[in-house]
Amino acid sequence: MSNHLSRNHKARNPEVQQILDEKIDNIAGVRGAVVLSDEGVHMYWSILDDSTAERRAPMASVLGNLADRYAAEERGGAVRRVILEMEDGFVVVGRIGHHSYLALSVEQDANLGTIAYESTLLTKRLAHVLDAELRTPAQGGANT
Repeated sequence: MSNHLSRNHKARNPEVQQILDEKIDNIAGVRGAVVLSDEGVHMYWSILDDSTAERRAPMASVLGNLADRYAAEERGGAVRRVILEMEDGFVVVGRIGHHSYLALSVEQDANLGTIAYESTLLTKRLAHVLDAELRTPAQGGANT
């Protein structure tokens, strides 16, 4: 049973959209999800409508990039996720592969341990697909 308000029918890769939708449907407490580029461009989203995903993607990018810079300053290694706690819920931003993030809007009473676990599984699965799209052809071919 899906509670999606809108799907990204213009998604460049239907496999990514399907993975996102199926997983988000099964994570209790998630109000919405957006996959975004490092630059804050919304690429895929679930439960959210297009305009909401478009507004939230740049903000999530700022959170993710700020966390990366702070971690570098601290020499703390790679950032796994950023959790923004609000009065009525959470925003969880996690890195997907090398060039994108997953941002989740989460209900106040959601189990954050479950959210963290499930979002880690999702980001690993999406990274496999999204990073594969960035690979260059094997060397040895003709250069143009």
